[in-house]
Amino acid sequence: MPASADAIEKSVMLGRVICDPDPAAAAERDARMIADQQAGRVPQGDHQFLGTFTGGLLDRDRTGATAEPTGQLSRQGRVRFRGRTGMFDETVGIGLTLLTTGDPRDGLDEDTLAWCEQIGLRLLRITDDPAANGADDVVDLDRTYLSDLARTGIEAMLVRPDFYVFGGAKSTADLPRLVTAPRGGLTAAPAPEVTA
Repeated sequence: MPASADAIEKSVMLGRVICDPDPAAAAERDARMIADQQAGRVPQGDHQFLGTFTGGLLDRDRTGATAEPTGQLSRQGRVRFRGRTGMFDETVGIGLTLLTTGDPRDGLDEDTLAWCEQIGLRLLRITDDPAANGADDVVDLDRTYLSDLARTGIEAMLVRPDFYVFGGAKSTADLPRLVTAPRGGLTAAPAPEVTA
C-alpha cells in the first residue's frame, strides 16, 4: 500500500535524524528544534509526515478537485475536553468529527442532526478559551488545530476516523454542505491513493 511505503521511508529518514550518534551534533539539533518550536518557526508542510490522500472519501468541488487541507493527516494536539486533558485521540476519542470555531450545529436542520447522531458524527467547537467548558467545547491548549484552520483559511474541518481530513468549510454558512457531503459515500469508496 502506498501510504505504508511512504510512512516507512519517512520513518527511516527521521531515524537518521533522531539517532545521531554524535552527542554534540544531537545537542545542537535539539537546541535548534526547541528554539524553532518556541519561536513558532515550523515551516509549512513540516507537520505532514504522511502523504496526502487523493482518492477515496474526500470532499470535492464540482470539477472533482480538492482544496487544502482535504486529504491531509490532521495533526495531534493537546486538548481539554469534558474535564480531561491529553492528546486529542486519547481525550476526545476516535470517530468522524467536525471541528469548527463557531457553533457546530449552526445551520444544521433536524434531519441532518439526526443523521449525524445516527452515524456518530461528533459536532465540536474548537477554542483556545481556557474557560470554555461546554459539552461540545474542545480547548486547543497549544493552538494546534486553530493554527491549522487559520493557515488553510477555513473555519471548520471534518476529520475522518483515520484522522485524515475529509474537507473544510471557509465559513459557518458552508457547514451544512460539509457535514452532509460524505452522506452518499459512506457505504463504499475506492481505495485511497497517496501522493508524497
